Amino acid sequence: MKTSLFDDAMRRLNTAMQHTDLPDEVALRVGTPKSCLIVSVPVRRDDGSLDFFTGYRVRHDDTRGPTKG
Repeated sequence: MKTSLFDDAMRRLNTAMQHTDLPDEVALRVGTPKSCLIVSVPVRRDDGSLDFFTGYRVRHDDTRGPTKG
């Protein structure tokens, strides 16, 4: 079974957290997005058909200033 990139990153974070003295809330904060923007972009193909593509922008932390992407 394939795992998502996010699931893999969270598994690695949880493994790393076992070797630190940081509170468990740190992993919870990192794993919970601050905001999520989902957009649907319509694209007219050369053959005249219309397709829709979904885009995602997820912000987890803006402590170091505005996020970009």
